[in-house]
Amino acid sequence: GCLTALQDLAKRTTAPRVLDIGCGSGVLAIAAAKLWRREVFATDIDPVAVLVTEQNAEVNGVGHQVMAFHADGAVGVEEAYDVIVANILAAPLRELASEICLFLTSGGTAILSGLTHDQEPSVLAAYLARGSILAKRLRIGEWSTLVIRKLPQHYRNRTTR
Repeated sequence: GCLTALQDLAKRTTAPRVLDIGCGSGVLAIAAAKLWRREVFATDIDPVAVLVTEQNAEVNGVGHQVMAFHADGAVGVEEAYDVIVANILAAPLRELASEICLFLTSGGTAILSGLTHDQEPSVLAAYLARGSILAKRLRIGEWSTLVIRKLPQHYRNRTTR
């Protein structure tokens, strides 16, 4: 689901700043680096996952583009990103909603996966409460991918009046 969403986004977006939270083996960071041919940042709470991401990026010819760091969520992130991808479990996706929305640029896109259909409402609610909208929902088997777009501030101000 995340790979499909990244490919769809690449058709409409050029040269975004990308962050992969919970990079695991680095598949999504590598895909983003190949799609946009630019630097991608990746974090994981597991230092072994960071090492594996670096190794896989090297093997796939994008070692110089994938910057992997050991971090809990977006801890240590200091800049905004146009695209944030997180293929983790539903509970961490809910817990990270504030961080992800904080570090997502106005009009930016978050691709969230690792949740089942029945977990969609609670995950989606966490992001809608922070000024985002559901742009697209992908379902593969029992798994869901939510594509969230952060509304620009002037739209968020209109909806709260």
